Amino acid sequence: MALSPSKHIIYCTLLCPPQVENWRWVSYPHPDWAFVVLCGSNPATDFAGAFVYTRNRSLDALDDLPEVEAELRATAESFGIDFDEMCVSDNTDCPV
Repeated sequence: MALSPSKHIIYCTLLCPPQVENWRWVSYPHPDWAFVVLCGSNPATDFAGAFVYTRNRSLDALDDLPEVEAELRATAESFGIDFDEMCVSDNTDCPV
């Protein structure tokens, strides 16, 4: 499946000048899972990061998809990121 091109996102609020972010979808091993890296800036700082994008409410869904987890881990490693050190958001209890 082809990855989408990078996205250039600009945030602007009344309290601060624009924040610019460039997102790159670098791995899409399954229709419900993707790995995204980003870099950006605002007047205070430059920043970079990465995240796993999923339709699932927690990473527990990866238990049934070892090949997807392996691809996400390999992608993280290719960017010098330890997959196990990434912050996890568990949205299991969030309302629909």
